[in-house]
Amino acid sequence: MRADRLVARWIGPLLALVAIVATLWLAATGKLALYIHPRYTVFAIVMAAIGGVAVLVGSFFLLRKDAKDARAAAHEHADDDHADDDHDHDHADHDHDHDHDEIGPGLLARPRLLRSLTVGRVLIIAGALVALLILPPAALTSATAQNRALATSADALQAPAANLVGTDTSKFTVKDWASLLRSGGESAVAGQTVQISGYLLDNGDADVVYVARLMVTCCAVDAQPVGVPVYLPDWKKDHKANSWVKLTGRFQQNPSGSGAVPVVIVPSEFAGIAEPDQPYVY
Repeated sequence: MRADRLVARWIGPLLALVAIVATLWLAATGKLALYIHPRYTVFAIVMAAIGGVAVLVGSFFLLRKDAKDARAAAHEHADDDHADDDHDHDHADHDHDHDHDEIGPGLLARPRLLRSLTVGRVLIIAGALVALLILPPAALTSATAQNRALATSADALQAPAANLVGTDTSKFTVKDWASLLRSGGESAVAGQTVQISGYLLDNGDADVVYVARLMVTCCAVDAQPVGVPVYLPDWKKDHKANSWVKLTGRFQQNPSGSGAVPVVIVPSEFAGIAEPDQPYVY
């Protein structure tokens, strides 16, 4: 079989197989949560397994068809050995017509285009292999989400704030505090001790910066920043936006008197950290 036909026939199964192997490998190494919400992990594994079976079955039938075509072609060539030149010419025309039907009239007249398509398909397969199986898994960077709006509405935060009131806050995430602050207001958080980590999100205030994380609802594509305001006078002098920090502090009225952010966390401890292995909240 010609290389162009071989690549065209197998690009679909190969790309599907790469995606399936990548999904199962990410699930096995615990990295699938960098791309989808953990509640969809089992579903993704099951669908990948079903897809793998489908690819194997489809590949079996493709291979069987290729073998059948190869036997038929060998039989034709054996018969042609006993034919005269005219018959050879007719057979060549038949082959040409067969290729013409399978590939299309335009491509046969443009061999350079056909070669370009073949090279392009090979590059697509190679790119998928590198991106999904060779490069290490990576979370969205905070810089990537810099232009995404901070989640502030109750619907966006998705957490039932009523269930957070009066509970143990020692394990609250950035999302929990943001939800409680959004729904309960200053009275719900005043005086509460906070221990959180996240990246610094510039909200245009010289003395107040948001400590945020990316919140994943379905997959990393829909990730949206969620954060809480921290009082840090002239914060840009010693810190960079999107750098990761951890802090301990308390919610208080904003010392700067800004009406836009009436309550903030005033930190008692504040330090830079490396980006954690799991940078999202869900």
